[in-house]
Amino acid sequence: MNTIPLAMCAFGTYSSTAVAADVKVALAGDQAAPPVKSAGSGSGSIIVGADRSVGGSVTTTGMTGSAAHVHAAAAGQNDLVTIALPQDGDTYTAPADAKLSDAQYAAIQTGNLYVNVHTAANAAAKWADN
Repeated sequence: MNTIPLAMCAFGTYSSTAVAADVKVALAGDQAAPPVKSAGSGSGSIIVGADRSVGGSVTTTGMTGSAAHVHAAAAGQNDLVTIALPQDGDTYTAPADAKLSDAQYAAIQTGNLYVNVHTAANAAAKWADN
């Protein structure tokens, strides 16, 4: 299974405004661990509210994805799924009721959240947008 994580270290620093983080993310095979040659790519925006709500989506092109998740760990590290992102074609969207726990929300401050998209190809690779 090909795993394409988007490192949420791009979330940036904590803010007490209504939107704590609004991150634009990009994926490419050369960001994988280990790197892979692939015409596949992805992009999206993940929004984390000050109330710990999570919104946004990731869209892939040039690949056939099967699942996507948010994880509470540094890119390249395994961790339990924090939020599953339901798939609609090539787009994976945070559910309307998605919320982070206090610990997961704190992880934003240290860059320890990422999103990954799975495919059947390149099973050992993990793509990351750092």
